[in-house]
Amino acid sequence: MRARPILCLIFVLCIVMFYPVTAAEQSAALLETNASTDQISPEKPDQPLSTVGNYNATLRVYVIEKLTYRWWDNLSNWYRNAMLSFAIDSAISIPLEGTASITATWNGNDHTYTNDDGTGSYTFGNIVESNIMVVAALFNADPITSYSDDPPGSPFNAYLIDASAAADMGETGSDNTSGGYTHTVLLEKATRVGCSNCPTTAAVLNYLEELGTYNFHYVSMVYQPNPAARSQVYSYNLAAVPTCYIDGGHGVAIGGSYESDYYTDPMDAAGHREVADVDLEVSLTWLGNATIQVDVEIANHQFYNSAPDIPATPAGPATGVSGSSYEFTASTTDLDGHQIYYRWDWGDGEISDWVGPYASGATGAASHAFPAGDFDVKVQAKDDYGDGDESDWSTVSSISLLQRGEVNGDGNINVGDAVYLINYVFKSGETPEPLDRGDANCDLSVNVGDAVWVINYVFKSGSAPGCY
Repeated sequence: MRARPILCLIFVLCIVMFYPVTAAEQSAALLETNASTDQISPEKPDQPLSTVGNYNATLRVYVIEKLTYRWWDNLSNWYRNAMLSFAIDSAISIPLEGTASITATWNGNDHTYTNDDGTGSYTFGNIVESNIMVVAALFNADPITSYSDDPPGSPFNAYLIDASAAADMGETGSDNTSGGYTHTVLLEKATRVGCSNCPTTAAVLNYLEELGTYNFHYVSMVYQPNPAARSQVYSYNLAAVPTCYIDGGHGVAIGGSYESDYYTDPMDAAGHREVADVDLEVSLTWLGNATIQVDVEIANHQFYNSAPDIPATPAGPATGVSGSSYEFTASTTDLDGHQIYYRWDWGDGEISDWVGPYASGATGAASHAFPAGDFDVKVQAKDDYGDGDESDWSTVSSISLLQRGEVNGDGNINVGDAVYLINYVFKSGETPEPLDRGDANCDLSVNVGDAVWVINYVFKSGSAPGCY
C-alpha cells in the first residue's frame, strides 16, 4: 500500500508484540505508517444539507488533558490534547431559528481504562483543574462516504463537522470564522501508546497550534489503551496509525509527515466548505473532586429553502394559427413566501427565459408564436432565494395550430387556397375559419394581398405563408 514489504512486516510484528489488537476491537491489525501521498478526500466534497426543518446532529464534547502524563509515544513524549472521554455524546434536533442549552457534569472517578496487556485499571480521578479543557463539535446527521485507506479501502460513513469550539477552565469558547473559514475545524489524530511515527505528526500539529494562524482545534485520540478514543476512531474504520481525521472525515491524512501543508491543505479544504448556519458555544466549570460542568449553547440560524409548488396546468387557447402569438398563464405558491419566476416549455423545441418575478400566488403569463402542428405546453417555477430552487414541470396544456394560408381544408397550400381567398374578398365567399388562417402575409387583415402571396408561393417559389 504505502510501505515496503519488509517495513510492513516489522511494523506488524511490533504491533503484535507490544499492542495486540483483538478481533473484537478490530478486524485487522493496524499499520503504523509514514506519510507519502496518503491524504484522502471523501467521495463528495461537501456535506449535503438536510431538507427537513430541524437541524439534526450529534453533539460531542471531548474532555481533554492539555498535557497528559498517562500516555506517550515511542520517544517518551507525553501526548498533548489527549482525549480522556466524552462529557456529552448525544443526538440533538433543533428547530429553525431555535436554540438549545445543554448542561452535563463529568466525574473523572467514573471513567476507567485498562492497559492492553490487562495489567492495571485506572480512573481519571487525579485530573488537575488547570490541565483540563473541553472541545465541543457538531457532527451533521447526513453522512457522506470517506476512506481510511487509499480508496476504496476502509470506507466509512463520515458525519462532517459543522462547528467546533474549545474552552479552558472557567472560560467560554465559540465556533468562529477567523482566517476566512466558514467554521472552526476539528482535527482528530488517531494514535496509541508507543506509536513510532506519531511524534512527527505531533510536532507539526503542536507547531500549527502554537502558530495560531489556522482556525482549528486538535485532539489526540490515544485509542490504545483509552476505550473512549478507541470507539471513536474505530467508527472511522481506522486502517493505520497515525491517521488524522479532519472535520469528521472530510479530509483524511495518513501517516506522519514533517510537511505542514500535508495537514493544512485538508484543513483549508474543510474550513472553506459550506456548513450549516449554526452557532456553538461551550463553557467549562470546575466543581472539585475531579468533576467538571460543561454548558453548551447552540442556535440554529439555518433557512432550508423550499421550491415553489408545481404550477397549475397552463391556461391558454386550444387552437390557433401558425405564426400568431398566443398567451398562456399559470400560477403557484411558494411555501416560504418568496417571489416566483416562471418559464415555459412550448413543446416545439423552445423553452422561454425565466419570466418574473411575481408574488407568491400571482398569475404569470408569457406568449409564444407556434409553427403549424400540435404542441404540449408546460410551465415550471422557481423562487428568488439564492440561485432559486425549481419546481417540477406542470402537467401539459395542448394547442393545435392550423397552417396559415391553408384555408380550403384540403391539408395543402395550393391554387385552391388562392381561389378561396379571392372568393372571400371579392365575391363574399365563405369566411376562413378561423379568420387569421386566411392572413397569409400576416398583415393582420385578410385581403387580395393574401391571395397574391399564396399564388407567388405556389407558382413562383415565393415565401411560404407566415409571419416574418
